Amino acid sequence: MAAGVAWLGVGAAILRRPRNFRDIVEDRRALSATVAGTVFGPFLGVWMSLFAVAHANTAVASTILATSPIFVIPMVRVAHGERASWRAWAGAIVAVGGVALLSLR
Repeated sequence: MAAGVAWLGVGAAILRRPRNFRDIVEDRRALSATVAGTVFGPFLGVWMSLFAVAHANTAVASTILATSPIFVIPMVRVAHGERASWRAWAGAIVAVGGVALLSLR
């Protein structure tokens, strides 16, 4: 996150738009949402997946990690009110099934 903010500042300086960068940093609501998304998304998500692979059967951990599309589809319904098509559900199930088949011995 710090590297991203630094490069955002460099880009703003190169484009001679420091005001835009300042607006981004001063918007506390957007900045806090970005920080929360950074911590709970990539940081904790990757850490927990590595922990699962290290402490559980790798095949089981990989299959469980592949179920994320199945959990994301209902969240899109709740957050945005969009209905998932049967193709979205089929794709999620095929993805999980594919990982499960690859994990079989």
